Amino acid sequence: MQELNLTTDQLLILFPFLILLLLITLSTHSYIEIDLPDIEQRTNKEINPNYGAYIQAQSKYHN
Repeated sequence: MQELNLTTDQLLILFPFLILLLLITLSTHSYIEIDLPDIEQRTNKEINPNYGAYIQAQSKYHN
């Protein structure tokens, strides 16, 4: 660990502390709940079946 310039004793103290901190962070549960409204899925039956081909053809002109 040359970047931190820590001694062996400092590393032996730091790593268990970081592991403990990680375990505490992962074990806590989030108590915040977001209630989203139910949204109806709308399907449009009137879409032209050739619309995808039209989009694909337009992209060829701009490339």
